[in-house]
Amino acid sequence: MAEKKYLKWYNKIGYGAGDLAANCSYGLVSSFVLIYLTNTVGLNAGVIGTLMMLSKLLDGASDVIFGSIIDRTKSRLGKARPWMLYSQIGVSIMMVLLFAVPDMGVNMQYFYFFITYTLMNVVFYTANNIAYSSLVSLTTKNPNERVQLGSIRFIFSLLTNLVVASVTVNLTNAFGGGAAGWKSVAIIYAIVALVVNTISVFSVKELPESELVEKDEGERPAATRQKQTRPQRNIFPKDWRNFFPIQENLFPFIKRKR
Repeated sequence: MAEKKYLKWYNKIGYGAGDLAANCSYGLVSSFVLIYLTNTVGLNAGVIGTLMMLSKLLDGASDVIFGSIIDRTKSRLGKARPWMLYSQIGVSIMMVLLFAVPDMGVNMQYFYFFITYTLMNVVFYTANNIAYSSLVSLTTKNPNERVQLGSIRFIFSLLTNLVVASVTVNLTNAFGGGAAGWKSVAIIYAIVALVVNTISVFSVKELPESELVEKDEGERPAATRQKQTRPQRNIFPKDWRNFFPIQENLFPFIKRKR
């Protein structure tokens, strides 16, 4: 019996495009923010790297927090889609602010970078990415479709990273270079990411929670079925002679003496 299909081809493409939005944002920051801060703003690369590391330490905790929040969310759009939709607004705003460091004291510039980078990476991007990843299991129960979604997402991610890495510097120079050029490029990428992310959110629909809850015993995870149907037993039987037939079944290359 063929498994039920939940997604059309345009649903899969729309979902995969979400990684285009993610890599327009995070790809630009991860690849070029250090270049901008050191070459254009004049900050110290070692201090910036340390601040990034400190911000990353908070990222692990935010993953757990947002995963728990999303799992408890109930809305008209579902669990994950509202977080994916609205968090991208924060990502886009913070990305523009990262490439628009104001002319102030050096210490204040470091503080400004740390706050904006942490808000983008630890808060808004984490919420967006966890929600986006969760949609795989919330939009389809078909394992083949889930694999296809992952493959399409990977293709969009790879192509977007290649484009961002290839055109960003030339695009910055085309807008005059310097601080103004970087800010213009960040605004363009932020708008593209926001539009594509919105399209991705509305290209799929989460399944009803009643359908996601697997009530049928045959559909329950193996660990759950084992816990409910298999009685606990001692792995070391009292009569050790009963162990040898089991041993031969599991390891046929082991022969005991007759």
